[in-house]
Amino acid sequence: MSIYNISFFKTKLGYFTLETYDHTIIRLYPSKDRKIKIENKSDIHKNFYIHLNKYFSKKVISFKYKVKQEGTFFQKLVWKEIAKIKYGQTTTYDRIAKSINTSPRAVGNACSNNKCLFIVPCHRVICSNGNIGGYILGDKIKKYLLNMEKNGY
Repeated sequence: MSIYNISFFKTKLGYFTLETYDHTIIRLYPSKDRKIKIENKSDIHKNFYIHLNKYFSKKVISFKYKVKQEGTFFQKLVWKEIAKIKYGQTTTYDRIAKSINTSPRAVGNACSNNKCLFIVPCHRVICSNGNIGGYILGDKIKKYLLNMEKNGY
């Protein structure tokens, strides 16, 4: 029997919604819903919430959860490349574009459709000129995440 679960929770960076299907994360995204409800039926939701808070506290540096995002073939290709970027490191839209034979703008568009924030760390993708580029949670949070990972704060 397939099981779909959804939880809402508050983190250091605001409210998020976590959706899973058969113990696989399908979405983690900003929530407009301000209620807090961690699904009691699923250990993955409780464990992920704990893990995410440890990430923000710099106690863990990676997310080892099974993820299956919905998206186009191209978006999934970009997200697969982004998932290779290690904690504390960055790469550029241009480098990813060259590795999959596309344009930096197309990579940026795929990043903007990423619904598994932090797990697929699109915040680690920056512009070739050193500018941070865009981020679904805004420039201030992207800078915060990059500094947190690089400098330990």
